[in-house]
Amino acid sequence: MRILLSALLFSTFCAAVHAEIWECTDENGNRRFTNIKAEARGCRQLNVGPVNSVPAPPRPAAKAAPAAPGGFPKVDARTQ
Repeated sequence: MRILLSALLFSTFCAAVHAEIWECTDENGNRRFTNIKAEARGCRQLNVGPVNSVPAPPRPAAKAAPAAPGGFPKVDARTQ
């Protein structure tokens, strides 16, 4: 029962966790990013969407070169 209650409590807090990202530009045009609100005076808040955590699809297997027809003339490796 204690584990179930802990899991339920943890899952409710995980949904509410997010970070605010701020973009700051100084007089010289240098850009700086921060997540500390006290350092973000005069900066604009970025609207960062949810993180994509879907894995990439697997790559298809490489296809082998087609075999030459039976009567096709071949050149040996030394001549190549």
